[in-house]
Amino acid sequence: MKKLRKVEVVWIDPMTEGGWMPPEVAEEAQPATCVNVGYLLSRDRKVIRIVSGYASNDSVSDVFVIPIACVRRVRFLR
Repeated sequence: MKKLRKVEVVWIDPMTEGGWMPPEVAEEAQPATCVNVGYLLSRDRKVIRIVSGYASNDSVSDVFVIPIACVRRVRFLR
């Protein structure tokens, strides 16, 4: 397996809140800004895929798939 590059991905996580509440409380709901660090497996027009690790036997672990529409920034790390 080729060496994968380490990245930091900042993305917006849609939010849901169940139950009854006044409309003014619902209007204050905001999505969370999240940060994940991992190794860039692939990226296309729809998603970015990062993994927490990879091995010499062509295995990867803990794949995390983020829709591109939610991604705010991708930064390559050393």
